Amino acid sequence: MSTPQTSAAAPTLGHSLKHLAIHLITPLLMCLGMALAYEGAFHQPEPHHLKVAVVGTTPQAHGLAEAIRAKAGDALDVRTLPDRTAAERQLHDRDLVGAFVPDARSPELLVAKGNSDTSVVAATAVFTDVTDRQGVPAARHRPHHAGRG
Repeated sequence: MSTPQTSAAAPTLGHSLKHLAIHLITPLLMCLGMALAYEGAFHQPEPHHLKVAVVGTTPQAHGLAEAIRAKAGDALDVRTLPDRTAAERQLHDRDLVGAFVPDARSPELLVAKGNSDTSVVAATAVFTDVTDRQGVPAARHRPHHAGRG
């Protein structure tokens, strides 16, 4: 009778694979966690206290600002400004993302050049909804001196 011989390489190979697996599991779990965190952060970005303004001192301008504020909730921080110059100054200082200048025939949306595309899209969407209800398209302007770039 012969005794089965065991190979010395078999335990070493098994030990090496186990050792390799233990060292790879932590980085793999970290990569998975980072990917899930990244996806979760950018899955559905929504504005939060995005600063916008309605330009004008009339009761209609204040009413429009109040209606937008009521509809938007925490997504927008809506204020009124007395004139276009004040709006452009706050856009330049990056105190605002966008400003809406209401006009029955040619309303305007002012946005600063230095704002992120996401912020500009959100501000544009808010005021496009307003002009769509009026049936008049808004002209969108990025004042040359407003923001960086």
